[in-house]
Amino acid sequence: MSASENEHRISVDQLRVGVYVYLDVGWMEHPFNFNNFKIKTEEQLQTIRSLGLASVRWAPSLSDVKPLAKSDQPRAAPTAEELARQAELAALMAAKQQRIQQLAEHREKIERVERAFANAAGVIKGINKTIYSQPKQALSDTTELIGGTVDEMLAAPDLAIQVMSDKPGHEDVYLHSLNVSVLAMVLGKEMSMPAELVKMVGMAAVFHDIGLNDIPENIMRKAGPLSKFEREARELHCQYGLDLAKKIG
Repeated sequence: MSASENEHRISVDQLRVGVYVYLDVGWMEHPFNFNNFKIKTEEQLQTIRSLGLASVRWAPSLSDVKPLAKSDQPRAAPTAEELARQAELAALMAAKQQRIQQLAEHREKIERVERAFANAAGVIKGINKTIYSQPKQALSDTTELIGGTVDEMLAAPDLAIQVMSDKPGHEDVYLHSLNVSVLAMVLGKEMSMPAELVKMVGMAAVFHDIGLNDIPENIMRKAGPLSKFEREARELHCQYGLDLAKKIG
């Protein structure tokens, strides 16, 4: 600790409302949101005194008032009110730790869903590439995807929808198909569909726009309105998808 910090160290008994204080303890060892702040209420003051610290640092330039004069009198034994305050502090600390634990668990769940989403998107992208050259393999990969990776997303549908909404919007068929598949299965589950039927819905959703792969790129990526010819050409993706579905069984 520097000399300047020593010069600004005071007894906890000298604190009062308006003093800007630094708590030189771990963030988990007090119930406040920050380790340094201006004391604004008597409640905050009493909470600091309940931490069991002998002294703290303060910032003259950030304080509204100076600390109380230092007393040479020994500190009296804690009163009933102070003991009650210490009990309240313990409850506040427990609540803070619980919030931190819940946030950590929530972040972990989101990370699991994000990993599952990224993995599923990669699988579907691969399926779109191999559907013509290796249709049976593509079907097998989709079956495995629906039965495995997507389960992680369906275990927390609210987080799955949050992750999907956070992804940048574009018209990649594989990402769109994944979104539709997950949402369709979430809806099926909410409707109390049998598990096998939910999986069938998920499979159908993965392939629902597969015929778009046969539509020319210039039509798929056109920003403005389609001409009559282009619109009719794009609508053929339904037939292309049906033909492909029959081919792969």
